[in-house]
Amino acid sequence: MKMTNDNVKGLLSALTELSKADSNFTPRVWFTLAANKKELTEKDKLIEEARLKLVEKHGSDKDGVKTVEETKMAVFIKEYGDILSMDIDVDLTKILLKDLEKGTSKMKGVDNIYLVFEHLVEDENRVPAKSSKNK
Repeated sequence: MKMTNDNVKGLLSALTELSKADSNFTPRVWFTLAANKKELTEKDKLIEEARLKLVEKHGSDKDGVKTVEETKMAVFIKEYGDILSMDIDVDLTKILLKDLEKGTSKMKGVDNIYLVFEHLVEDENRVPAKSSKNK
């Protein structure tokens, strides 16, 4: 499925928070969430590598740490924003809404939880969204 790099980072954050929550998800749901988290982690590594290249390009060495100076920060932010807005193919597995409902009490307060529902959850009563894998 296509999603922006920014959504990759947000969805990974939400799945990380969900994996820390003590929930009553079924083993199937936990496995699917873990597999999706692994896929997103790989994509996030690429995004981080690109960010570090930009720091290298626009930064200078201060006390052994590469930092972007204020005079170059606007260009850095624009270029990093361009990377975050890029679409990327991510191989995610959908989860049926009825399977996810048992653990929803632990979702309250999870940042970016809407991304889980936007990209991973499928209601069996609706026409499924197109993705590379459907459950």
